Amino acid sequence: MVITSSGASLGEIETLGVLAGGLDAVLERPLDEARFLAALQQVLAKRKLLTPSSIMGAAQAISNREHSVELAARTILFTDVRGSTQLLETTTTQMFFKELNYKLTQQVAVVRQFSGDVVKFTGDGLMASFQGFDRLTQAVRCALKILELEKEQAYQHLSMPFGQGLCDGLVVCGFVGEEKHERPDIFGWPVHLAARLCGHAPAGTLLMKKKDFDRIDPDGIPHAHAGFLEFRGMKEPVECVQVGLLAPTEPLHHG
Repeated sequence: MVITSSGASLGEIETLGVLAGGLDAVLERPLDEARFLAALQQVLAKRKLLTPSSIMGAAQAISNREHSVELAARTILFTDVRGSTQLLETTTTQMFFKELNYKLTQQVAVVRQFSGDVVKFTGDGLMASFQGFDRLTQAVRCALKILELEKEQAYQHLSMPFGQGLCDGLVVCGFVGEEKHERPDIFGWPVHLAARLCGHAPAGTLLMKKKDFDRIDPDGIPHAHAGFLEFRGMKEPVECVQVGLLAPTEPLHHG
């Protein structure tokens, strides 16, 4: 409802209300109580508003609902700073965290640019999730954009290289935390492996399973076969591809 003076402004508001369809009533000054109450009753009658008790009941039902747990196909991406301990030794703590926050803020924007969701921050990195039929391609493009930004800003900011790991598969999406403070989280084998791949990726690279890499268009993507890597918690070695450099720059077989 809008209360306005007569004249040009009244006409403009009435026209706007017709075009937008968002105004229930336009009342002209001077306005007496009886006319206002009559207009209000008409609006309420048209909208058939819920009673206060029914609104409270719906709100209570929403508040008491149990969070669902679902099994879903996701591509999981981890990022993590390389050599953070050494960086803390060569710069001030304030400068380190200022730069880290700048980098992570950029990464969050890139994740959203490629239709992903930031699940959580992991100290000096983040965990992101991508869904949909093109989730794997979007996740790889996101990782490449992060690498691109890193190269562009190599001489503009404190050098803070990131390694990245990516894995696609079925995960469990649910909520964790104490009552009233739950937060969404994702669990499962792809999450575990993506984190391991991230931990093994050299600075400025993305490490992923070859089976995942074979599902995307490799045209224009600098990559190299990284061999069969052994990861703690994995029964069998995982065949991997390193993206971002023409060839692996360090031994990648770690326990």
